[in-house]
Amino acid sequence: MIKREEIIKYFQIITEDKEYVNSMWVSGSDAQGVVDDYSDIDIVFNVNQENIGSFFDELLKEIDKKYTIDFRLDEKEYSDDVRATCLHLKDTSEYLLIDLYIQCSNNYIITNVDGENPTVIYDKNGTHLYYEYCPDIEYISYAYYYCKGKFVQESRVKKYLIRNKYLEAYAKYMEYIVNPLVLIARLDYVPQWHFFELCHINRHLPKKIVDRIKVLYQVKSINDIKKNLEKAKELMKDIEADLREKYGIDTDKIKNIE
Repeated sequence: MIKREEIIKYFQIITEDKEYVNSMWVSGSDAQGVVDDYSDIDIVFNVNQENIGSFFDELLKEIDKKYTIDFRLDEKEYSDDVRATCLHLKDTSEYLLIDLYIQCSNNYIITNVDGENPTVIYDKNGTHLYYEYCPDIEYISYAYYYCKGKFVQESRVKKYLIRNKYLEAYAKYMEYIVNPLVLIARLDYVPQWHFFELCHINRHLPKKIVDRIKVLYQVKSINDIKKNLEKAKELMKDIEADLREKYGIDTDKIKNIE
C-alpha cells in the first residue's frame, strides 16, 4: 500500500527544480498534525501565471509515470489563475484522495493564530506572506449584517411549516436559519476562518456552542423545525451579546421581520 508520505515527497521531487514553480505546501490534516487513516491530502502549488495550464498537464503526466490514477475529477475553471483537481491513486487507501490546487497568487500565513496555516514544503521566491492577524471590524460587521439579513427571513420557513411541507421547510430552515447562524458563530470565535462553515467546527468553536449547533441539525419533522427555530433565536441572542462586547457591532440594526 502506497503511503501518503511517499506521495508528498514524490510531488516535491518532480516539481521543486522547475523554474516556474515557486512554492509547494500542504494544508488540512497534514499541516495540523491530525492525520489519521481517513485523512486526504491537500497539496497546493504556486506557479507563474503563464505556466499554470502547462504545469497542470505536465504534473499529471509525471504522476502517471510512477503511479496509476484511477480517479480524477477536475474542478470547473472559473479563472485562468487557478487549476484544481481531485485524484485517487491505485494501491492507496480508498480514503486517500488528493486535492490538488495550482495557483499564481501569494499565500498568507497568520503567525499569531493557531488553526489552518499550511506546512510549507518549499518556497523559492517568497510567495508566502507572513502577518499577524488583526480582526477587521468593518468586514466582520459586513458579514454579520449579511448573515443576519438572511436569518431574519424566518417567514420563508414558517410558510412551509403552515403548509405542512416538510422538505421545503427543511430546505429554507437550513438556508435562512442554520447556515447563517453557523457563519455568525464563526465570526464571533474564529473570524479569520469564518468561511469554513462546518469544516473543523469542533476544533474552531467551544464545545458548548457546537453542542447547541448540533441540536439544530437534528430535525425529522415539522414539529422539530418549529422547536428549533426558537433554539436558534436563543443561540443567536447569546452570540450577538458576544459580538457587541468584542467588536461593538450594533446587533439591533437589523430587526426580525414579524
